[in-house]
Amino acid sequence: MLKSERTIVKKERKLFSRAICAGLVCLCLFSAVFSLFNVSSFASNKADIREEIFCTYRWKMALEGEGDLQSLIDNTFCDSPLNGTNQNYILSIIQNPAIDADFSKYSDSLKEALYDGVISEEGIFPTSLQKSLATYCIVSGNTDVRPEVLEKALYGTIGEKGIMSYVYGLYMMDVCRFDDASFSREEIISELLKLQKNDGGFTLAGDEGDTDVTAMTLQVLAPAYLKQTDYYKSAFEDKESKKLYDELVLCVDKAVGFLSSIQGEDGDYASFGTYCSESSSQVILALKALNISILGDERFKSESADLLKGLMIYKNEDGGFIHSKGTPSNDMASSQSALALTAICSELSEEGFDKEPIPASDFKIRKRAPLSLKVLIPAIGSLLFIGLGIFRFIKRKKIIHLISALVVSLLFSGVILALDIRSKSSFENEKSHVIISSGSEEGIDILFSINADTIDLGDIYPETDLRIKEGSTVFDVLKEVCRLENIQFDYEKNSVYGLAYIKGINSVYEYEHGDLSGWMYRVNGEMPNIGVGYYKLSDGDKVEILYSKNIGRDLE
Repeated sequence: MLKSERTIVKKERKLFSRAICAGLVCLCLFSAVFSLFNVSSFASNKADIREEIFCTYRWKMALEGEGDLQSLIDNTFCDSPLNGTNQNYILSIIQNPAIDADFSKYSDSLKEALYDGVISEEGIFPTSLQKSLATYCIVSGNTDVRPEVLEKALYGTIGEKGIMSYVYGLYMMDVCRFDDASFSREEIISELLKLQKNDGGFTLAGDEGDTDVTAMTLQVLAPAYLKQTDYYKSAFEDKESKKLYDELVLCVDKAVGFLSSIQGEDGDYASFGTYCSESSSQVILALKALNISILGDERFKSESADLLKGLMIYKNEDGGFIHSKGTPSNDMASSQSALALTAICSELSEEGFDKEPIPASDFKIRKRAPLSLKVLIPAIGSLLFIGLGIFRFIKRKKIIHLISALVVSLLFSGVILALDIRSKSSFENEKSHVIISSGSEEGIDILFSINADTIDLGDIYPETDLRIKEGSTVFDVLKEVCRLENIQFDYEKNSVYGLAYIKGINSVYEYEHGDLSGWMYRVNGEMPNIGVGYYKLSDGDKVEILYSKNIGRDLE
């Protein structure tokens, strides 16, 4: 080879090496810049709250398999009109001036469901009936339900199930403009004031206030506190009523102070010891009801956090909201967050909403999710290096150039393969090997059962001796039992964190029997304070999967 040819080859090699290095540097820089702009960019742009609400609607549409928002209302919501979570979405949409929706079909379905539920043998849980009737009045604009429904709601629910039946009872009376009931508004307010704890909060049980219960109580006391309606404007005229109003003012001010004092460093809130999005949502709704600035009141903000940031901590990449950190998107959390964001948007007025509303039938789900740059960047890089390799191979006829390019492209492809993108069905098809059939195999022995006595369904899976693999969690065993016994099982599971959330067993779902209803579990008679996906079982444990209508209090 001549010296001039060797010089050319060296230059070409340098050029090829520089091209590879330049490509790597550009891709790394692009990835870094993308990451910086992709992390919580929303937090500095409050005018995009509307888009976050829209993302939540789309998440729900995708969850239910509906192509547009009107179909979600006419199909999914009409199929379960008494479901409290669905009602939260309805209330968010109806309060959202950016959306123009038709609620007539849902209104008819809710009206029929109220009557069917009241006359059924099982009946409707008091708070569910109160909230559902109020929702009907909001969407229909009237109270033209059957007399049996009014009779049960007004004379058979208020005060029947503790504090929440007073809360929803007052909410129902104010929304529907009812005056004649087993309790007057003043009597309900008086009963609620008696239930305030020394720390200023309200709770379902115990001596310490709870975020959610306190915030929900404030929401229903707000109309009287602010004397917003014609009724309340003239309700506190006599001496006794004025005394009650003074007590109400002190109660509300103390409860607001309580909520301010327990706010977390990140702007969020905990309920019964667990930080969750629903608590932040309820506080936002309470401040909105009391005409307290959600983003401007100094009692609920710091230099680094406020209520909006506290809520957005729980926003998931798929558009929904999570219940607590590290869990998958949750229907109840998403529905309450949509309500809370709608409240913030209304505070921001024109900054948050378009002037021309979008018809719900035109509000469609995205047919295909946008391609993630985490996948796109390595893919482009692979094509770039393969192209350069082919170019060098054609020019120099040396296979080493092509092999080198393929090796580099495979490294980039490895990034794609490393991504843990798995569907829910992939979990269902896995072999768990949790339950050991052979007595000779090493393992631990437990007692396991699934029961729904609280709704008169009895044993879904009677108490049974099981030998299981050591290290198995409650969720592992529950999932395997349902698979082997062909019991319907619906859950959400996060493949990254290994967390699980039980939605339904044997076609019995959370919130079907009241806003506090759902599946819980006990081990050796105690209810652990960690999720089913984390609790590892020990030899001799007695495990009970139980349906509760009142977050476990009806299981004691």
